[in-house]
Amino acid sequence: MSEIQNDTSLPIFEVQERRLLISSEMQLSSAVQDGEDRFLRPVYTSGPINSDLESRLESAQHEFKLLACQTQTEVVPHRFGLYPADKVLENYYRAHGQNGLIPSGYILAAEVKIIPHEDSRMLKLRPHSIRQGIKLYRQTSNKLANLSARQFIQNSETGAWTYLGIEPRLRG
Repeated sequence: MSEIQNDTSLPIFEVQERRLLISSEMQLSSAVQDGEDRFLRPVYTSGPINSDLESRLESAQHEFKLLACQTQTEVVPHRFGLYPADKVLENYYRAHGQNGLIPSGYILAAEVKIIPHEDSRMLKLRPHSIRQGIKLYRQTSNKLANLSARQFIQNSETGAWTYLGIEPRLRG
């Protein structure tokens, strides 16, 4: 990661040898094949119009922690930053959910820890605590706009359930 800072004070991820792919799943698959323990993925953001990017990210982090507490899970270790983007990549993300809060020439990205898990096309039944925790979260806060039980996976090494849905999409 570059030490260069910008007016948002978010770190700027260095352009990697492997270009950032549009699909997070493809980016993860490529990182796993290369034996990496983290991967860089683009993230979308939405939320109150009157909030700046840093406030939105802080609010999202708070909501992730609240959800993890209520579902008795962990949040995948991650950090947000900006990724230098050419006009094609930048325009794609602006058209699909990244808004004007992100400085020109960048897209919002997150460096995310790879959680080893069973990659199965069959839906694995989530524990009752996750379903009940989501229900409780929706009754108390419900600020995360894209919450689903499918965003939780079980770490095959530790057995812990982990929330992967770290996109800072908040309800206005």
